[in-house]
Amino acid sequence: MPLTKRQARDVLSMKMGTVITRFATTAAGTSTTLISADVADYPPDMFEGTWPLVLTGGESVKWRLCTAYTASSGTFTIAPALAAAPGSAETVEIHAIRPDLYTLAINDAIKAT
Repeated sequence: MPLTKRQARDVLSMKMGTVITRFATTAAGTSTTLISADVADYPPDMFEGTWPLVLTGGESVKWRLCTAYTASSGTFTIAPALAAAPGSAETVEIHAIRPDLYTLAINDAIKAT
């Protein structure tokens, strides 16, 4: 059975080791923040420069650059702003590379076959 692009991205990112962590938001954020107690107290510089990818909710499959991370509260500051503030219990993955690059690679592979 063929994979969907999302399934192919999941497989590719896991094989490459570029997904740093996956978590659920534990509080409603703003259009420029994601909040999760699940990642509170990670080292302060752990997530700056990474690419949070929102997988559920109204802003699903949207990725942004993490410009700052506050370890004490598990708050990610992201840019550019999302169209709407994420709620609690949204699933988020943190990627080491821009998530759209997986799609570009998958599309190139499909065209090459």
